[in-house]
Amino acid sequence: MFFRESIFKTDCDRCGARFDPIQGGVCAQCRRILCGEHLHGSRWQRLRTQVFGAPTVCIYCRAEAGQAPESRAS
Repeated sequence: MFFRESIFKTDCDRCGARFDPIQGGVCAQCRRILCGEHLHGSRWQRLRTQVFGAPTVCIYCRAEAGQAPESRAS
């Protein structure tokens, strides 16, 4: 009962994949709704944002700012 799949789903603005918003989110800079792969790029980056409070910035905005993204998936 505690581990039910969410009934709420949304589509990634980048790849169109349907995902649970808990797995992804909204980029603080470009404001796009992105799946976890396009928002975080890696488990380390997700950990940085969720545990240590780093800003949630997508892999594309980080790349433009000069921070090399961990994953460059389309």
